[in-house]
Amino acid sequence: MKPQEGDFSEYYRYYIDLVEHDNHIAAMKDNRDRVVKFLKSIPEEKQGFRYAEGKWTPAEIVVHILDAERVFAYRALRISRGDETELPGYDHDAYVPAAQVGDRKWKSIIKEYEAVRKATISLFKYLPDGSLDKGAICSGSRQTVRAIGYMIAGHELHHMRVLKQKYL
Repeated sequence: MKPQEGDFSEYYRYYIDLVEHDNHIAAMKDNRDRVVKFLKSIPEEKQGFRYAEGKWTPAEIVVHILDAERVFAYRALRISRGDETELPGYDHDAYVPAAQVGDRKWKSIIKEYEAVRKATISLFKYLPDGSLDKGAICSGSRQTVRAIGYMIAGHELHHMRVLKQKYL
């Protein structure tokens, strides 16, 4: 079941609306399979490509997806365990250069993607009953665990669209 009004800030509506599944775990699994296949198809010469000055490379985009997924999963873990402490946002624009992706092998980024997604799916799969509807303030607005699962899947879908439209 998709998250409802009040489960997330309006900022995340676009990401959540991109998810066609009525189950966030199924969406993450489906995305995983399609994303790995797609990433493996990206030619080596495109992995460091920037379509405009200041834009991220495909490698930086994938690492950004991983960073965001880890942040979102951490939020989901804390909230699911009953921790209602307000969680701050993070500066994703600062994370990308700090990751120093330029020297990484594309295969290592794909392997990391697979590992992070496997861990995220496992986290959501084994949440206790009732956890999905728990919420807390994250980045200044209420987010439920269910909404976070959809945000993870939708954020990834958004960036895969960008890669296909602007890079390939």
